[in-house]
Amino acid sequence: MDNSAILHLITGVVLSVLAFLGYQKLIGPRYCAFALLPILLALEQFSAAIIIISVQYPSLFFLNDFFTLLLVILSQVIWPIWVPFALQRMEVTWSIRKVLNFFIYLGIVVALLTTWDIIFYNVEVHIVEDHLYFVQPIRGFFQKFGVYLWITTTVLPAFIAYTRRVWLFGGVLAVAYTYIIYQNHNDFIFFTPLLAVALAVAVYVVLLEVKIEDEGIQLNI
Repeated sequence: MDNSAILHLITGVVLSVLAFLGYQKLIGPRYCAFALLPILLALEQFSAAIIIISVQYPSLFFLNDFFTLLLVILSQVIWPIWVPFALQRMEVTWSIRKVLNFFIYLGIVVALLTTWDIIFYNVEVHIVEDHLYFVQPIRGFFQKFGVYLWITTTVLPAFIAYTRRVWLFGGVLAVAYTYIIYQNHNDFIFFTPLLAVALAVAVYVVLLEVKIEDEGIQLNI
């Protein structure tokens, strides 16, 4: 098995462990959606590993189309809706929740644009020097302008929300997007193993800080 496939598999396991550790820090159901973000990242990494394996082993190539579609749906359709939704669920300030609702609606628009591209434009998988890239020969709506809406709807809410330390998650997202766009190989935004782990760690830190703050409030009471 190729080293890059192994790396994605190991990353998927690490993300799953971080998701479990984050779940242990939950203090209420309103944090569940945020705690599930590492699971989405883990599914992306497992999908990437299977895609690489299917390309390298012709007998398994029948898996390629399904897991390519799954990865694109996870990263481009579900992610831009889930992130602002998760942040909105954690927010306790009514006015901020209303603002974050706007980003949820914006995420739905981005998801619809991406869905249109998935239906009408083919996505090709390129493996260059052990790196996985997703390219559309014909550039759709998302690649022309939707990517900027995608970034806006997932980054800005983290800097608007009042939840403790959630800006750290937004900062890691901003760095990750900057790196991906700088590389300029992907028509779809896909997190590398290192970036995915960094995001999962940021999620864990936020959940840990919220739990510590909640325990402090209970002690004061």
